[in-house]
Amino acid sequence: KGWYNREVLRRELPGKVYNLILIDGPPNEFGRGGFWKWKELFNLDVPLVFDDTHRLRETVLIQRIARHLHRSYTVYPFGRRHFGVIVP
Repeated sequence: KGWYNREVLRRELPGKVYNLILIDGPPNEFGRGGFWKWKELFNLDVPLVFDDTHRLRETVLIQRIARHLHRSYTVYPFGRRHFGVIVP
């Protein structure tokens, strides 16, 4: 149960051939933490775009991923909302 099902991801990811990952999805009780939980299933050598980094949980997620990858991140304001980007 939850948003990110490991077996669905394993089956549906296209052989890790993609040029960008957009981390979006349900906030709050489901959260986007499933991306962190199953990060090894993704090719993280592409730009990562995190939606809604004006929210604490999404800020924590982009910080955790950036630390894990030993990369910096940039947050871009878009009105009252923000998105963050980690580039390889």
